[in-house]
Amino acid sequence: MYKRIITHADFDGLISAAICSHNFGIHFLIFTQPRLVAEAKISITKDDIVCDLPYPLECGMWFDHHDGNLEELEYRKIEAAKIPGRFEIRDSCARVVYDYFLDQNIRMPDYFADAVAEADIIDAFNYKDIDDWRTETPGKIIEATIKVKEASAEQKWQYLRNLVRHFDSRPIDEIAKMVSVRKRYHLYREEEQRMIEQIKNEISFLPQDVDHKIIIIDLTHH
Repeated sequence: MYKRIITHADFDGLISAAICSHNFGIHFLIFTQPRLVAEAKISITKDDIVCDLPYPLECGMWFDHHDGNLEELEYRKIEAAKIPGRFEIRDSCARVVYDYFLDQNIRMPDYFADAVAEADIIDAFNYKDIDDWRTETPGKIIEATIKVKEASAEQKWQYLRNLVRHFDSRPIDEIAKMVSVRKRYHLYREEEQRMIEQIKNEISFLPQDVDHKIIIIDLTHH
């Protein structure tokens, strides 16, 4: 049986892993980036479930939704339909994983649907306007905390593993209110504000650009 879940270290990968962890009872989680999988920098075997990442040299199951990864399979003359798991062009990998288990008539907690709906919007950047993008939601709060710089990579991975464990037992709005999440979200907003102020201070325009249509941001001296 499968022993590990290897997933993208972003919000979509987090929700994908949470659903797989719940349904397969797997708690050995590895979070990584697509480039490391594409370059075979991570050992992946047929004991592993891979989510939201390029198809590796081998794996037990593969779930993904990126058309670029499908093109890579076609180049390698591999048929996505023959790979255990599921590939579909959807707004999120979480949606692919969620629908896969629904099609297997596997009952899941109702609150998974809310988390998947947030993953659809966040991963596809499917916002109506800037105000919609900037409006806080539980998913965007958690997604922001993933971007916070940690003292070490292991601290970040442990935080993500804890989030997966929480998704197994509680809805996303409750997780977004947890002390550990709110603390990291506060750090993210502070870091974001510093970045915004830095950009404001470094904005300039060409003399001939009287209408200020082209913004120049020079951060080379930082």
